[in-house]
Amino acid sequence: MGMSVTLAQSEGLPVLSVAGELDWLACEEFENRILEAAHGCGGCVVVDVSDVTYIESSPLGVLIKLHIVLAREGGDLAVVCKGAHVTRMVKELGIDHILPIFVDQATAVASLLPLIAESH
Repeated sequence: MGMSVTLAQSEGLPVLSVAGELDWLACEEFENRILEAAHGCGGCVVVDVSDVTYIESSPLGVLIKLHIVLAREGGDLAVVCKGAHVTRMVKELGIDHILPIFVDQATAVASLLPLIAESH
């Protein structure tokens, strides 16, 4: 199936909704799409992986890397994760202790709004 990505806005923040399968082959595009979205909004972006049906550890590594990179630049990313497979992987690998993980987009967006306010 591959990966599909749609970009929307919520409260002025970019929200990337990702669906399908995320494997190592999709990592470069996944990373580039997140960085492009974050670039125009003070380095903040919401990444919704709720509709991802399969994920390998490499794309999860991309999320961790970008969390660190964006935070160093005064931004951050928030991850929305409701799908059973992705949630299981996130918990098994302990990523929920590293990344800000949320169960809905509204809460994820709200978590980043203070960073946007600081950048203006």
